[in-house]
Amino acid sequence: MESRTNNNDNKILASGIFKKRLWPWLFVFLAAILVIASYTQVAIEFYGENTLCDFCPDFFSYFFYHHYHWLMTTFIIVISLIVVAILCAIIFIRKRTLVITTSAIFFKKGQNLIQIPLSTIENIDTGSQSLYVFVPFKKFKFAKLKNKKELYDVLLSQLSAPIAIINSSLPVEQNYNDNY
Repeated sequence: MESRTNNNDNKILASGIFKKRLWPWLFVFLAAILVIASYTQVAIEFYGENTLCDFCPDFFSYFFYHHYHWLMTTFIIVISLIVVAILCAIIFIRKRTLVITTSAIFFKKGQNLIQIPLSTIENIDTGSQSLYVFVPFKKFKFAKLKNKKELYDVLLSQLSAPIAIINSSLPVEQNYNDNY
């Protein structure tokens, strides 16, 4: 059984490079802000003018003695936010691959594989960070591409290549008046 890369009819011309999605890290950032805000609030209370406890020698003993339950609640929330971030990264951010071969475009997102034969492509266009491929009755948008210009150029050369082959196969000397 041959792989796609060994077959001359299906040679890989270009691969898409996608930008990483950063929104799951928002939960980790929120957790860090929560910890910093908690420590800052207790530090303002401890180092303020009206210190509530005279027998706590330092900030950490004051924090753990007077705010132990609040500390545990904060850490439970922080751990929950980090777990949510990890789950979002695993579940919602699917691995995406885009490969342009001599015969088709292959796009895989998670378990879904889309194959677009080059012969069905009517038009291609680019957006700010995306590549648009128009086929009859459908438009495919490949978003968050780092190398959209390279992919566009490869697709354009592949779509214009069959026209050049057909035109070059016609004899130059042939006159259209000779056929009539």
